[in-house]
Amino acid sequence: MIASKPPRANSNMQKTKYVITRIIGNELPPRDRQGSRLGALKFIVENEYVASDASRLWLLNRVLDSSLLSELKQILDLAGERYVEESVDWKVYIAAFSRNARLTALININKARNRCFEEGRQLADFVMVLDGDCFFDKQAWIKSTNFIVNDQLTNVDRKYYAHSSHRLILDSPLPVDQGKMKLEEPMLVFRADADRLFDESLPFGIGDKQELLSQLGLRRVGESWLQPELDSLAALGGFVLHLQTGSSEVESDFRVRIRVRNESLNILLKKADRLAELELLRGKQWWTLFKFKLCRCLAELLAAPKKIKQMVKRLIGRRK
Repeated sequence: MIASKPPRANSNMQKTKYVITRIIGNELPPRDRQGSRLGALKFIVENEYVASDASRLWLLNRVLDSSLLSELKQILDLAGERYVEESVDWKVYIAAFSRNARLTALININKARNRCFEEGRQLADFVMVLDGDCFFDKQAWIKSTNFIVNDQLTNVDRKYYAHSSHRLILDSPLPVDQGKMKLEEPMLVFRADADRLFDESLPFGIGDKQELLSQLGLRRVGESWLQPELDSLAALGGFVLHLQTGSSEVESDFRVRIRVRNESLNILLKKADRLAELELLRGKQWWTLFKFKLCRCLAELLAAPKKIKQMVKRLIGRRK
């Protein structure tokens, strides 16, 4: 499925028909294997099929680990890739109380997606907003872009498309029968004049993308996505490939992936709390630091009953 040698991306970023945009965020163990995000980026940069009418743009989204951020930038710089960066607003994070508010301040994946569109619409007629570990091989690219071109001939007002996402359950992205791949949440494509975007108030992992997919007429039924109405705003066709960043168990089981992802987010939040405290210490903001720690203690106390119930439920389940 992978082209022998894909064309290089358009290095000067002149306006093209398509721009592939991607969001690269924090590595989240145990959801991600150590080094998997860097590995996925290297693979995509070196192997993705980028046609002559396409370009690429990357968004580095609030990466907390300075060494990881430096390595990501080095890979992109050496490849002559264009990228933009979002940083954490620590004032917003420190003021956030609930877990969802903290995650929104720390990740805000929908704000990153919207920025990809806003930057991308200046560069191309169609903006593909992909997750950081999704890519096109030649077959996927041809099928996806042909679908858009053919649909535009008869649906000249269409501004939205969705490509199926096929998750590779492998230790390396080798050729695989497309029918045996896990079908995941679609990736959206926006025409440059699109006016419906992602809701930036939604926290990461709680229907952040599904809300817009639903608006556009795409809904989930079991493990499949379909377009139920003839007048849907988005047309579903074509596909992208989704690289593996976690263990095979995590990648192949949606329920396991959700559970492990929540554990990973809790670890990320603890790391962010430590960084926020350092920010306050450096600024000698003693009163704000005291309030910040007090709020975190209160949040832990409020969450304790729910955690106890979950522990009891797990214990009962094991005895059965």
